[in-house]
Amino acid sequence: MNQEGITSTIIGARNLEQLEENLGAANIEMDQDAWNALDRASRLPLTYPSGLSPMMQRRRQAQLDRPDA
Repeated sequence: MNQEGITSTIIGARNLEQLEENLGAANIEMDQDAWNALDRASRLPLTYPSGLSPMMQRRRQAQLDRPDA
């Protein structure tokens, strides 16, 4: 729950053993490097149309940064 906008956790357990394991995992603390590694590993590729906006922003910024623009 170290991420902005994440306010709760949904646990789905079919038995007491799974519930205890899931609740135990809620107490794990990770440093920022571990969070960053998980973010990189789980990042989904941007697809159309959501991927279009950052690409267009980068292209426009590159045009604005050119001395002849």
